[in-house]
Order: sequence, then structure tokens, then C-alpha cells
Amino acid sequence: GVHVQGPADVAGKSASGYAPQLIVIGGGGELYEETCQYAAELGLSDHAAVICAVDNPMAIMKKCDLFLLPSLYEGGPLVLMEADTLGLPAAAADSPGCGDFMRENGGYCMPCTADGILEAIHAFERGEIKPLGINYEIRNREAVETLTEKLQIKKELHID
Repeated sequence: GVHVQGPADVAGKSASGYAPQLIVIGGGGELYEETCQYAAELGLSDHAAVICAVDNPMAIMKKCDLFLLPSLYEGGPLVLMEADTLGLPAAAADSPGCGDFMRENGGYCMPCTADGILEAIHAFERGEIKPLGINYEIRNREAVETLTEKLQIKKELHID
């Protein structure tokens, strides 16, 4: 599927002429093995690192120039918020969860295809993808206010 092959397909195709370093972080199991094998078949050993799931990817992420999330579904795209707190420009698939979050915050949505990922890299090179710059103090305050309102309504209606 594209979610395995897409990132490896675009490595080495940078518009500026340099071969980007690609880091793929994902879960373990069969897809992990397939991704490693596919990257090796493409001869990307010098340009790609495939890392199994890690408890805290922040140390790896903060060394990156661009964060791409070509996920077909993310219920709550926490990793996009993590990338934003690191000041990373980010692009995400226009899919449930990711696309909604990016549109709400003025972010860059891409089709979840090899061409979509490649175009996101080109957009980054042209300076079109920036960090989201979300004010988390305000976001957290609004979340607490919303929760407080919902709890008050439940209390008034005597709902447990």
C-alpha cells in the first residue's frame, strides 16, 4: 500500500537536486519488515532510516526539517501537535483526523499518495509549509472550558 511504499518512493527526488534523508517511524510487525525490505530494494540505505515504534520519538523528530504524516486515519493526531511544539513544519494526509486538524489550524494537507508526498516536499522547499504555531495555552484553556460546560449541563440534567 501507499502508506508503506509512498515515503520510500519519493526519496532521492528532491527538486533542489539533493537526496533528502528520510526517516520512517512506524509500528512493528509485517509492515515494518516490508518497509525495510522495500527501502533496501530501492537502494536507499544511505538515505533512509526505518525505525520501529519508539516510546518517545521527540528526540528524533526535533532533528528533522519537515514532518510528513501520510496516515490514512488518525483519531486524534497527537503527533502533529508534537511536531508543532518542536517548531517543525508539517504536512499531513487529507484523511479523517489529520485533514480536519490541519484545516482547522491552517496546515498543509496532501493526498496520501507518492505524488502527494513528493508535492509536499516540493512545497516545503518552496517555503510553503510552515510550523502551525498553535497557541497551546489558549487551546488548553478552551478545552477545559468546553469540558466544564459539558459537565455543568450533565449536572443540571442529573445525568451521571
